[in-house]
Amino acid sequence: MGTRGFKAWRFRKRYYIQYNSHDSDPSRLGKRVTDQIPKDREKYLAWLKTERQKLEEWEATWDRSLVVRIDNELLYDGSGIYPSWITPLNGLFIEWVYILDLDREIFSVNNGAHFKLDRVPHVHWADALADGALGDKITLPSLMPKEAIANLVASPPIPSPATHGICFRGWNIDTSVAPELNAVARELMEDYNLTGLEAHNAKKQNIVRPACRIVTPKNMAHFAWRRRHGPGLRWMLFSIWSQNMDQTLAVALLQWSTRDLPFREIAFAALCIASGGQNVAVLPADQHKQERRKLNDLTALADQPPEESVSISHVVTGTYAEGSSPGSSPEEVIYWLEDVLVMLASQLYRLQAVDEWVAFIARYCQINYPQATIDAVLMSIEHVVLVHINPPDIIQRTALLPLFDIPNHLSMDVRDRYSGPYLDKLGDHRSKRIERRQARRLRHAEMRKDNLTVNYYSDSDDEEDEEISSNDPALHASQIGVTGDVQTTFFALTHIFDAAARRRMPVVKAAATARLPNEMLGEILSYVTDYETRSNCMKVSRAFRELCQEHVLLTENMILEPCEAGKSFEDPRGLENGWTLCDIEFGRTSTVNFVWPGVDGRRDYKDRRTDYGYRMKEEPFWLVGIGTGRNKSILKGVKFKLRRLAQ
Repeated sequence: MGTRGFKAWRFRKRYYIQYNSHDSDPSRLGKRVTDQIPKDREKYLAWLKTERQKLEEWEATWDRSLVVRIDNELLYDGSGIYPSWITPLNGLFIEWVYILDLDREIFSVNNGAHFKLDRVPHVHWADALADGALGDKITLPSLMPKEAIANLVASPPIPSPATHGICFRGWNIDTSVAPELNAVARELMEDYNLTGLEAHNAKKQNIVRPACRIVTPKNMAHFAWRRRHGPGLRWMLFSIWSQNMDQTLAVALLQWSTRDLPFREIAFAALCIASGGQNVAVLPADQHKQERRKLNDLTALADQPPEESVSISHVVTGTYAEGSSPGSSPEEVIYWLEDVLVMLASQLYRLQAVDEWVAFIARYCQINYPQATIDAVLMSIEHVVLVHINPPDIIQRTALLPLFDIPNHLSMDVRDRYSGPYLDKLGDHRSKRIERRQARRLRHAEMRKDNLTVNYYSDSDDEEDEEISSNDPALHASQIGVTGDVQTTFFALTHIFDAAARRRMPVVKAAATARLPNEMLGEILSYVTDYETRSNCMKVSRAFRELCQEHVLLTENMILEPCEAGKSFEDPRGLENGWTLCDIEFGRTSTVNFVWPGVDGRRDYKDRRTDYGYRMKEEPFWLVGIGTGRNKSILKGVKFKLRRLAQ
């Protein structure tokens, strides 16, 4: 059969992926993968050790490959094994994915059904597979021993406040029940650098959490219409990118800790797009040579001499230029970005998690910035909470806001994803199918004994699981208590970055002498066409910032001007149309639409000889870069072009 799939190993949080072109269903490739796992415990441990040693060799080769040198391409041994930070995904052409997780000793099928690795040889795991109502692959608990079912969700980083014992910055840790939490406490102290709070004081005093007032975040309507096209542009870019990331996050987000490279990179990219600062830039695609190897996913500048070329990786790839560090994001889990305090957290949907983290932020600011007004973003990628702290006792925060739409986390235990009655009914239906299959096999065996003709067909030809319930059986655990939608959250983020920047700027008083009118200043600023200088201009004063926001720098020599369409940006649907673009190089202004790949095809010829005296063969594509300097990365899957409308 032409059933395609992946076999993958996970080792030290990295995946090593092997493509299989045919016979990838559980009875073939799945069986070959699991047949190698010994039943005997001692043989299993020896096999596990051998597999890990093999992966260590692959890891060493890949680590050398990640460093990109000017005079050397990435190393690749041609074995057909492709390393990745991201788990392999199912798709139109990939029906089955089998992962041997050597870190946690878990065997996963299609990223949704998870089994304890040492129990796989002792159970009929393929019989327990089913398709859930949300389109994911699940394990039927009624057909599988409880000790054989696993989940991939990482342990939450914050101790529960319900326990009792040592008080650590507002949380109680019961060291007699969970001594391993001491390591968590030490890790948090190192991450957040709370030097103002001594450990012995933490043991003696009970820190009181300040009361918070929950407020409603601002939206697009709170921007002046002449400054809406900047946030509108960034929303379009984020919207396309988030749609490309939804499947990856549904599979992997809850497996990551805040220190893991994918978590830090995705969180940083989302915040950079929302902030609109110097860490986000639009790059011309025709000046970049796309590497097509799956191994590296690199982009190298093609219009520069080889000795001066710069390698730019996609976000989360992990490749980096020699002399720099991997990725574009800071290595810390708490940092400042465009005058906003960013704190990375995981699993904010947990009960009381938001209150715990907001209390942590308040205590951190009280110790390190006792007199400062702080705007903070609590970020778990899927959700954000915006916090405003105004000493001594004013603390405001939003409710839990969604930033990425993830209706189903495949790393959760299936019993945390679907209701019990739904799983029981699905299991009963599957049990009847198994009984019918066994009865058919016995009947065929009797027919063969009597020398009768048997019409064979595969067990996979059995009827599919019927629809069990018309109601939604999913629990949607991570969406409980969430307020608003992704679009509202994004514009709330843009507001908090803008408000924090304006708060740091001096209010320029009316000058006693004559000064240039804003119209002339705006015209002058429109000729500032590099991101670094434009970013510095936005920090001069509130007036300069507003002028720069009215004349948005799209890319070098191209400015987006205020237009009548901006008045309708209050409802961001249809933002692709009716933008006013000023081309500084050719001195022309035109109305443009944003076009995304697949909407109008790859080629877009347009004859503008009568308008500008030359013929343009094709409108160029544009990419989105995150970060600055040698650590710049490109958002994968975000590519657009501008179509000039007839004048």
